[in-house]
Amino acid sequence: MKNKMQILLFDFDGVIVDTFGVSYRSMRTVVPNPPDEDGYRSWFNGNVYDNEDVRLDGIRVDENDPFFKIYTPLLMEQEPVSGMVEVIKELHSDHRMVVISSTISSPIKDYLDKHNLSRHFDKIYGGDVHKSKVAKIKMVFTEFKVESDGCIFVTDTLGDMREAAKMGIKSIGVTWGFQKLESLQKGNPIAIANSPNELIALLKK
Repeated sequence: MKNKMQILLFDFDGVIVDTFGVSYRSMRTVVPNPPDEDGYRSWFNGNVYDNEDVRLDGIRVDENDPFFKIYTPLLMEQEPVSGMVEVIKELHSDHRMVVISSTISSPIKDYLDKHNLSRHFDKIYGGDVHKSKVAKIKMVFTEFKVESDGCIFVTDTLGDMREAAKMGIKSIGVTWGFQKLESLQKGNPIAIANSPNELIALLKK
């Protein structure tokens, strides 16, 4: 590795592909008394699965979930965030990369396959693997034999930053996703990128 950093952890929704509209539309179809957009954004101040409106503990997250039945075909119609394909390809030359997401793994893989990006990621840890991103980060530590100082989480939500911090991992926030700058700043990220090109510059420092 050219850099000290060994593993880049990428959130999927909002970072690689702009799915806020897709996700919000899907949520409104399956959740009684759905919130407005700002209320929905606030669900991501923590782990979205901890929100009582999402689901009860113990219910499996998989392809049969009503949310993902609506979300998945809509996802496949979306293009990657402009510039992110080039960013992913460039970063892969120096780093191993992993997706950690609340979305289930299968549509993420299908989406990355469609855009010829799968080969750049070593692993996908979706919501079907575990609802908790803390638990999934522990899996990364074990599987890749890496510690917290060998990882950085690239995310668009305060909730991800909070879960990463529990495992000693620093985050870089991106402003083109689910949450706005003021929310991201509450997570004490080491940096905030306003464009994919800025993300490249920050990660190459």
